[in-house]
Amino acid sequence: MTASRGRRHRGRELGLSVVFELEGTDKDVESVLSYHVQDLSVPKDIAAFARKLAQGVAEFQEQIDSSLAAASDHWKLDELGKVERAILRIAVYEILYLRETPAPVVINEAVELAKQYAGDQSGQFINGVLGKVLLEPSRQ
Repeated sequence: MTASRGRRHRGRELGLSVVFELEGTDKDVESVLSYHVQDLSVPKDIAAFARKLAQGVAEFQEQIDSSLAAASDHWKLDELGKVERAILRIAVYEILYLRETPAPVVINEAVELAKQYAGDQSGQFINGVLGKVLLEPSRQ
């Protein structure tokens, strides 16, 4: 693992914590992120990447959720675990809006986060859903 990949992974983990905590609350990205950054002594570059992810998910959540709904006929977003929802939202934001990282890398990172925080089966599920997001006509 290269140093930069490791730092981006840590940014995604922090972004996951923020997006997870924000769901269902009236908290804002900056206050939640600041708490985690201070509590964990997170370097500025990692915090900046996590901020970009969390703010992007917050800004585009309706469109992200629409893409996720289109990716499957067999489940509803609110039926998923909160961790899986947060991981999917972050990955779809990266794939559709951020586009700094190649989609296969984003998917691999999302699968790794799912395995780490939600179990191996969640990793397989995340991989399948994100693969379908890539096939959406809007991505072509």
